[in-house]
Amino acid sequence: MKAERYQKIKEIFNQAVELSTIEQQNFVATKCGDDVEMRGEIEKMLLFAAEETDTLEKNAFQLFSNGNAHSAAPEQIGDYRIIREIGRGGMGAVYEALRDTKDFKQRVALKIIKRGMDTDVILSRFHHERQILASLQHPNIAGFIDGGMTADGLPFYAMEYVEGVEIDEYCFKNDPEIEEILKLFRSVCAAVQHAHQNFVAHRDLKPNNILITEDCTVKLLDFGIAKVLSADGIDKTGTVTEFRMMTPAYASPEQIKGEKVGVQSDIYSLGIILYELLTGQKPFNFSGLRPDEAAKIICESEPVRPSSFVIRSLRIERNGTSANNHQSTNDERRKINPKSKIQNLKFLAGDLDNIILKALKKAPERRYASVQEFSEDIRRYLVGLPISARPDTFAYRASKFIKRNKAGVVAVSLIFAALVAGLFATLYQARIAQAERTRAEKRFEQVRKLASSVVFKYHDAIASLPGSTAAREMLVKDATEYLDNLAEDAGDNPGLQNELAQAYLKIGNVQGSVYTANLGDSDGALKSYEKSLAIFEDLLKKTPDNIEYQKNYFDVLDQKTLLLVRLNRSPEAEQAGEKLLEGSRKLTELEPANLDFQIKLVRSFQTMGDVVNFSGGHRSSIEWSRRSLEAAEKLLAANPKNETVRRNVIVPLQRIGTKSEYYAEILKETNGSPDEIGKIYAEAEEMHRRSMQMAEQLQKEFPEKDIYNRYVGAVSINYGTALARIGKGEAGIPLITRSCENFRRQSLNDPKNYEAKRDISECLQYLAFAFDATNESSKAIEANRESIKILEEITVQDPTNFEFLSQTHLTFNNTGDIFFREEKLTEALDFYRRGINYVEKMSKLNESVQIKLLRSDSNRKIGEAFLALAEKNKTIDSARSAKEYLMKAQKDLLELQQKNELGKNDQYKLDLIKKGLERAGNLAG
Repeated sequence: MKAERYQKIKEIFNQAVELSTIEQQNFVATKCGDDVEMRGEIEKMLLFAAEETDTLEKNAFQLFSNGNAHSAAPEQIGDYRIIREIGRGGMGAVYEALRDTKDFKQRVALKIIKRGMDTDVILSRFHHERQILASLQHPNIAGFIDGGMTADGLPFYAMEYVEGVEIDEYCFKNDPEIEEILKLFRSVCAAVQHAHQNFVAHRDLKPNNILITEDCTVKLLDFGIAKVLSADGIDKTGTVTEFRMMTPAYASPEQIKGEKVGVQSDIYSLGIILYELLTGQKPFNFSGLRPDEAAKIICESEPVRPSSFVIRSLRIERNGTSANNHQSTNDERRKINPKSKIQNLKFLAGDLDNIILKALKKAPERRYASVQEFSEDIRRYLVGLPISARPDTFAYRASKFIKRNKAGVVAVSLIFAALVAGLFATLYQARIAQAERTRAEKRFEQVRKLASSVVFKYHDAIASLPGSTAAREMLVKDATEYLDNLAEDAGDNPGLQNELAQAYLKIGNVQGSVYTANLGDSDGALKSYEKSLAIFEDLLKKTPDNIEYQKNYFDVLDQKTLLLVRLNRSPEAEQAGEKLLEGSRKLTELEPANLDFQIKLVRSFQTMGDVVNFSGGHRSSIEWSRRSLEAAEKLLAANPKNETVRRNVIVPLQRIGTKSEYYAEILKETNGSPDEIGKIYAEAEEMHRRSMQMAEQLQKEFPEKDIYNRYVGAVSINYGTALARIGKGEAGIPLITRSCENFRRQSLNDPKNYEAKRDISECLQYLAFAFDATNESSKAIEANRESIKILEEITVQDPTNFEFLSQTHLTFNNTGDIFFREEKLTEALDFYRRGINYVEKMSKLNESVQIKLLRSDSNRKIGEAFLALAEKNKTIDSARSAKEYLMKAQKDLLELQQKNELGKNDQYKLDLIKKGLERAGNLAG
């Protein structure tokens, strides 16, 4: 082939391959004109580019032109000795290689660009892939190890060598049970979800890129066409996935159309993979089709239900007939094992059908919102819980819940059935002629009573059952819908409005009540509380002396105030706390002998202790907690057996102990008196010991109440940590470990309870502190790493929850502090930087005052680490870096201070930064 013709073919192909399939034919026809031979050559290359590929994406131009012979494998690349070639494509090759030094040996998979393919586009894609791999650290993703350049200037990178078989081949050879396949698939989902949490879409998920190792570990490979996404999970750069660089059999409709892609495209590919693993077939067969015909099927044809496909495939195999509508058929490599469970319709019909088909919806917005949600539906299927992919009917939810809690929910199911029937009857009767009005009103009241029973009687009956979070959500939401409908017809009915407001309170508690089982939806909880408060405020305007309304209003305001504290909306929290205190005092004035109102006053004192942290600091908070404890102990003396009174003594004891420890930590950082710090720690230990004794006694007396499991877990952590602070870590660590195990059990029993997950992560942080206090730093670091993993999951789910964000950031810094104290300054810097990177990532989801506080803390920590390096090594560059980061930390705090948004507990940090800047200035000259 002449050089000029070769160059023209190459130029047209490289332009066409960047277009969607639908656009390619017109483009090639225009460019080639009457040159039929050239047009045919390019179309053959485009057809090959659209086929499935192996380890590397094959370059069609190289295979259909001269000079495509394989070159011999090199003997050495960089520090790596080449053992054998693993895979080859048009862009480059992958080798098994060995880095053999005097200190260690390391086996790797080494990927290198091929000479002649080192164009700007290919090099950019290669560097992009290397950067993405370096950012991902997950046990189910083949890890990045090293990168560099060869002697003749070609880029390469080394990654973890994975020896295994492709996931579909593994399932074909081993014929695992459906449960095992689903568990393997959830590991794949975990890897993809990790990539998505780091704003990376894989865009080429297929069985070839998923290996199963000898010990059944899943490893996800090949991020060659992965894409960094914006915070909302969408590629907004305008660059579409090149058709030649994806695998059509696993590509989503939006990829085929050349539209912008996001996490939903990966979800679609995962749906194809799961379909194939469970049925032994792909949903579509593209054999013998042109690219445009394959594209039309992907974008327009609906796959049949996997269960129907299994039955049809078995019938085809037995009768020797063929499938139609381009549905995939059996091939020689993947015939269904007649002994496999997948031939039985009942194992796929229903939930699994719906899960897969939801992932394969043509419209991205109709698929699962995240891979985590996809994986969660599979987990729910495995444990017999309702799935989100099924129509959200009462009958379906009830059948699932009854199987797991027959005795507890049979009555609820019957009531709901009656409720639905009664509601329709009420709506019908409300619109009949005036002659039927009396009868309709009577039926209205009956349905209202049924709805109220569901919200208050049956909901409360299951509220304390382990694992009931999801069921509580369904009960309250459904019943509230009925109450909303009734309210539209009820007009100005105070009784019904009161019930509706209480229902919103219960919904808010299920969504995000502080320190109790919840779904991790803080924003949703706040909105529900505000709806409830608006109704009660309207009722109290009309009847200001109604004690029932005032009491209910207090309960909602109490929950909202605590949630505002968690969200770190300090000014709002303090205003709400003051209203709460005023309301509780009014209630006790109206009925001084009412024990419930006296308890509410005790709680309002404690809530004030929580809300004054911003304006008054830890000392002010401790004083309010002491007032709460004093009032609670007076009630306890008069009511020594009362469960609620005893419970309300525990809370201020815990708060005094914890806030005292926080205050002592500030004194340590600001060179406070060792004697004073010692006294504070001793008092904190005593407070935590008392709270643990009381909590354990309540748990012993009321074993059926799940709340005391959490109480005992929380106070045991506090007491164990207090012991570690005063040099008794060997006694404290078992207490904390016991709590971690307890929280893990609770989380397994109630997977939708995000508060339980937070408890585990916090427990691990305290365990790390105790290990560090006993000089077991490696164990401390390991516990912090596990805590970070959990926290990163729940903060993505609930990005407005500052307590979760702060907890995650603190764990990065605490780990860095361990290395800092051991003078391992490089490792310390690594964790401090991970902390600030995390803050920057979360700022895309939640840009707020709180983010500035966390960013300032990270910059201060980094600055202090550089300052330590400068003082240790006498290096001016480190001193200048220290100064740069400390000035960034100072800038954020000064901006907050000028806006009156810097809390008292954070003001001392400005003095620390100022002293650090003076030291850095002296060293930098």
